[in-house]
Order: sequence, then C-alpha cells, then structure tokens
Amino acid sequence: MSVMEAIFNGQVYPLEQVVAVPPKVGEMEKSIDGITNELQNRIGNDEMDRLTKIRELFLQEADVIAVEYFRCGLSLGIEMTKESKDVLNYFKVENGLELGEEKTENQA
Repeated sequence: MSVMEAIFNGQVYPLEQVVAVPPKVGEMEKSIDGITNELQNRIGNDEMDRLTKIRELFLQEADVIAVEYFRCGLSLGIEMTKESKDVLNYFKVENGLELGEEKTENQA
C-alpha cells in the first residue's frame, strides 16, 4: 500500500504512531504524576474528578493540535514535491538526457 493510500484510508494517524522518546517527556510525565498524587491526598474526590477532566481536555487539545500540525506538514510536503518536479522539468537537458540520468561511456 502506498503512503497516499494509507493517508486516504485513515491508516496514518501520527498521534497514535509517533512515540515521544526524549528524556524530557519522561520527566514531564513523572512530574505530572507526582503532582497529581500529591493533590489526590490533599483535595476531595470532586476536585480530583475536575482535575482529571482538565487533564483529559488538555490531552484532547493536544490531539487536535497534533492533527493540524500533521495536516500542515503534509500539505507543505506535497507542495514542495510539486515545486521540485517543476524545477527538475525546467532543467531538462536537450537531446533527451534528463537531470539525474547517468551518462554511459558512449555519451561522455
């Protein structure tokens, strides 16, 4: 299956496929968990439920933003590909030899 088919069929979904591995991400997750555990001991269940809801909303927001970043990056990549094709077509060499084709010893 081509990349375009995978994108069209909804099989390319960066939020599920991209795994952040930098150490900073792990540190941030530990900090969030630590603060959440600390607050769980200090606040009531209603407040804890509200805090959990806020965290879920932040994750949903990050999901929407990530999809838009992906959409923008994909659009830019497609435009760059189209432009590079135009540039390569502009630099075609006469007599049928195109940029990128290797010369044989007889042509050299």
